[in-house]
Amino acid sequence: MTKILPNPWRSLVSADRCVTCHTIERSALRAPDVVAALGGIRLPSLVSALDVASSALMRSLAVIRPPTMTFFDDSDQNALDTRLVGEIRAASLADAARAEKGAAR
Repeated sequence: MTKILPNPWRSLVSADRCVTCHTIERSALRAPDVVAALGGIRLPSLVSALDVASSALMRSLAVIRPPTMTFFDDSDQNALDTRLVGEIRAASLADAARAEKGAAR
């Protein structure tokens, strides 16, 4: 099977009613150092209702609740030491992205 996702890749699980999620989208993800550190694809995953599909998505990504930024390595393994949950600040997001790439400052 052909792999579609680039390596490494990341996912942000957010919810439409989540104020913290919207704040992350508007501020942390737009910070220049975060944009540079991420430097690749980010797959946002919106959980708008707690239904079977949303639960399955969250379970497959090992997400308990939004907001959660999950990083995956070249082998599609979750880099748990770089996972961010809850209120995510630009500095911690940039550091996690750099650590995921193996170039932490």
